[in-house]
Amino acid sequence: MTLRWPSRLLIFGIYALAANLSIGMLLRHDHRSLVAAASCVDFLVTLPLVYYFFVIRAGVQPLVTMVPVLLAGLFRVSYVAPFNGVWRLGIAAICELGIGWFVIRRGRSSVAARVLRSELAVLRYGLASWGMRPDVPAGGEAFSMHRTGGVSAIFSLIAGVSVVEAGLAHLVVQRWSVTASWIVFGVSIYGAILLVAIARSFNLRPIVVTRDSILIRSGMLWSVMIGPGNIVAVERSSGGPGHLRVTGMAEPNVFVEFRESVIAEGLYGRRKTISRIAISADTPDELVQAIRELTNIDKSKQIVVERG
Repeated sequence: MTLRWPSRLLIFGIYALAANLSIGMLLRHDHRSLVAAASCVDFLVTLPLVYYFFVIRAGVQPLVTMVPVLLAGLFRVSYVAPFNGVWRLGIAAICELGIGWFVIRRGRSSVAARVLRSELAVLRYGLASWGMRPDVPAGGEAFSMHRTGGVSAIFSLIAGVSVVEAGLAHLVVQRWSVTASWIVFGVSIYGAILLVAIARSFNLRPIVVTRDSILIRSGMLWSVMIGPGNIVAVERSSGGPGHLRVTGMAEPNVFVEFRESVIAEGLYGRRKTISRIAISADTPDELVQAIRELTNIDKSKQIVVERG
């Protein structure tokens, strides 16, 4: 009987897990260099060969899937071979980036790929966004939504406060557990980076109207692409079912209704099906005019924008 592909992957996964556990137990009781060398060979040669003959040769997965298997083996070798901390950290970073690249390229719409892209965006906007220009395609018209309510300043302020709290929490918790104190400190610092990333993303990811689409974004919190033919109305009425607020700290002043429901993508791969969206634009008159010109909505469907 021929094994189906889920069975083959499951069997290889069980085998790889058992091999890792057995090698780990062996290394804990036998510290000879010969044992360590043999373990490295198992991680870099034996396991990839088993995967190749059992999974790839059977047509279950393409050859490119050897990449994460080899990188995972290299990552395990970094903890078996006598590398110092810097080398180990470098190898771990290379393996993580390589596996991340593979996940994004192989499954762009998968949950894992969306979460990974979101995580990379957090690091990008939180640590390396100064000097970056707003993400506006050529020929697109940008509309901000962060100035009226001061949402960027508020998130930045909270991030600064969280850094101070991280230091205080670290000092308090380490009285009971040093490990726990560092975990709390790390989580707090990551939270501060996330808040900075959100604050910066409002500046760098504005709403954009191009000649063939409307990209509505609330920084990196929500993003939805809409074709002009899918817009039924732009109005001032309250939101109904399928309503999503794409706002900062200000109240929404533009409401858009769709002919067919669309999927909005949020932070960490979250998705939501919506039929209406509420926007707190800094310049609502200009945004509505741009949408009106793009969609050619019939004048009988009046576009009303709150003034003053």
